[in-house]
Amino acid sequence: AVFDPNASAEEALPVREYVNVEQGSLILEPEALKREGYAFDGWYLEPECENLWNFGKHVVNSDLTLYAGWT
Repeated sequence: AVFDPNASAEEALPVREYVNVEQGSLILEPEALKREGYAFDGWYLEPECENLWNFGKHVVNSDLTLYAGWT
């Protein structure tokens, strides 16, 4: 799985965390990111932040990128 901070490069957030995950398994939620002027809102399946990933329920079945949500 790839964790994308979904922010501009100028903000110097960690670009991505890579985690090796077995197919069909749960993944652990990484520590919430911090971004000046924003509140972290969770990890989503798309950059537009429409579908929140549930770390206690959803399993990884293929390559996966999760995007940080901000409010």
